[in-house]
Amino acid sequence: MVCDSGASVILFRASTFPSISHLCSSHDVPPITLSQAGGDPISASAGGTITFTPISATYYLCPDDILKHDLLAVSPLLGTDCHAIFTPTSLSFFHPTSSTPYITGSKAIHDSLWLIDIPPPCPSPNCVLSVRSSHSLPIFRNLADATFVAYQHRAFGSPANSTFSHAVSQNYLSTTPRLTTKIIAQNPPLPLATSFGHQNLIRKNLASSRKSFPPAALSLTSSLAAVRRSRRHQPPPPPEPSDTPHCFLTHRSEWTSSDLTGRYPIPSRDGHEYILVTVFNNYIHLTPQKSRSSAAYVSSFTSIIAFFKSHNSPIIHLHIDNEFSTPVRTLFQQQLPPIPVTFASPDNHRALSAERAIQTAKNHIVATFATVHPTFPPDLWHLLLPLC
Repeated sequence: MVCDSGASVILFRASTFPSISHLCSSHDVPPITLSQAGGDPISASAGGTITFTPISATYYLCPDDILKHDLLAVSPLLGTDCHAIFTPTSLSFFHPTSSTPYITGSKAIHDSLWLIDIPPPCPSPNCVLSVRSSHSLPIFRNLADATFVAYQHRAFGSPANSTFSHAVSQNYLSTTPRLTTKIIAQNPPLPLATSFGHQNLIRKNLASSRKSFPPAALSLTSSLAAVRRSRRHQPPPPPEPSDTPHCFLTHRSEWTSSDLTGRYPIPSRDGHEYILVTVFNNYIHLTPQKSRSSAAYVSSFTSIIAFFKSHNSPIIHLHIDNEFSTPVRTLFQQQLPPIPVTFASPDNHRALSAERAIQTAKNHIVATFATVHPTFPPDLWHLLLPLC
């Protein structure tokens, strides 16, 4: 609903009224005739009173073909002693007796119109949502507990419920009182933000990057596989004596993998345009990065090395793609002990565990961004990465 400082009357479209009926009381109002910005007349004779506690104002209903947008005039909503604050991304209406706004709204930074947030119907304080339907909807045992779980779930970026419950069961969120797996199971959070981020809308393999091999290559692969199976039954050759010392490598499960995402659509306020995704032992660490230059990589890897070292999990082996430079190599060689690096082949990035971690990280990023308030500045996305 558009907030119009130049209008003098509150006008609602007939199709909008059901969504705001909980704020309105219908009664007879004197008919009016107004002129739109283009000069077309608007006549209305039905309406009533809309209440944004503690302010009430008269509204009118208009047919949809006459009124293209709902218009909320500022003057009737301010009364005689209230005030409104407009910013480039938000608006708030305040009463002198309270520091909490009774009307809020938002505006995109490049838009020219403020939109009013209409509060949803308030349930009874004693309401307990425990009605089982034929669609097997979850049962909320207690409204206060459900509100608490929903708030905590949003505070952690609206993750998948299984991820949320697992984090609680592993005592990762032990500093949050009252939050247990039992209360989550009894009052499961169901925000749309989780679906936006963690529900795949496209079936797998539709846009696969796996190359299709010609029949000749497939037959050659089958022949090589048969040769390998025949060699399994032959005894291994005796080891040759050598003075070269043996090199014991770490297992792949102990490797750390890193990869850079594509360019983010909106540069951050600090100039970040990329995210360097690092995964170790199923933990995904996100580092904002300003560019793809060597200096940017050195800065990112320096903070990554310090982060894992501060958590008693120093990087002992790094698996990355073939984007590498001499300054980055020097950084790894200067560590104590030096960090060995293994490169993924250019045509087989599936072997790089950070590739799969990027998909998981993007899911968490989308869910977190869908959770924040509409007025959250989009160029501060780098501050949300620790939650993703």
